[in-house]
Amino acid sequence: MKAIDIKPDFFKGYRDILLFYIYNGRSDDALVMLENLIKLEPQGFVVWNNLGALYFMIGRYDDAGMMWTRSLEIEPNYGAYSNLGALDQMEGRLRKAAEMYEKALELDSSDYRVVGNLASAYYWLPGERAKAMAAYEKAALMAEKRRESDPRNLEILTDLTGYYANMGKRDEAMARGREALLLDAENWDSLLRVGVAYESLGERDSALVLLEKALEHGCLVEYFDNLPEMEDLKIDPRYKELIESASGSGPDTI
Repeated sequence: MKAIDIKPDFFKGYRDILLFYIYNGRSDDALVMLENLIKLEPQGFVVWNNLGALYFMIGRYDDAGMMWTRSLEIEPNYGAYSNLGALDQMEGRLRKAAEMYEKALELDSSDYRVVGNLASAYYWLPGERAKAMAAYEKAALMAEKRRESDPRNLEILTDLTGYYANMGKRDEAMARGREALLLDAENWDSLLRVGVAYESLGERDSALVLLEKALEHGCLVEYFDNLPEMEDLKIDPRYKELIESASGSGPDTI
């Protein structure tokens, strides 16, 4: 803020403060900072990517999609393609999600997470399971390489748990899941993703426990209720009880 006071057109200063606000959940402050960024660089695709990320974080998904589409209109870029892929995947547009991830990887294939996201989109598309397995193998190899130099990285461990689960590599998935939970037993994102992986492995009791803990630590039901991995679990009466408890409604509430 002192730097901006001295140099009001200091773009990087506004951007760094914007990211600080986003990561700390200060949505209103972030929107104000974005307005300043747009004034400084209205045609910069990075600005529109950041705006899309902010809208996504506060649940304004349609607005997020429009911002990322605007970013691509300015210049085809990795971030917007990847983000649109994630949005399409979350909303069930798997074919479109795969197309977005493929375009992102054409520009930059160094991030194992986008390879893994592409694998996940393929996994649930009819007739694309072989492509999914190949992509999961690639993503897992890339992630394990990263883990060698950063063995306590929670995101890598939870990503690998999901990859191995969908590849049918039970022992590897369970091992990485245990490592993640030992590292941080209160991170709702990790609890959620390990729980989803355990459901895929047939460990339903453990999956339900982890989903309940994820909800207790800030996870929202909409983050997992529409996941294809949840279809069989949603038939279980315990899942309904879990959702009712999370929403604060009793069984007789409409």
